[in-house]
Amino acid sequence: MRAIVDVLATWHHPYAPALLQAMPRYAEQHDLAELDWALDRARYALAFTQLDDQDDDNGKLVRKILQREIDVTNLLTVIRLSEMGRQRGPACRTLRE
Repeated sequence: MRAIVDVLATWHHPYAPALLQAMPRYAEQHDLAELDWALDRARYALAFTQLDDQDDDNGKLVRKILQREIDVTNLLTVIRLSEMGRQRGPACRTLRE
């Protein structure tokens, strides 16, 4: 996993910084949820940054859709964790933190 993240960093991929930051937690726990969470946050952060220049109705609509998508993702995470019987863990964080 580390090699993949290093390649992305070499290519200056926009998600590489988030993955590099999550790697120590992943290495410690071997939980892919750490990397998944980092990717989701990076994806939404980049999308909202790109939308900052679009103040028209389309931009507002896309922003609302992304916010709803974040809410659904957070809800699904809570449901999955409750089904697993986990009370706390890295995946408990929400995308809007």
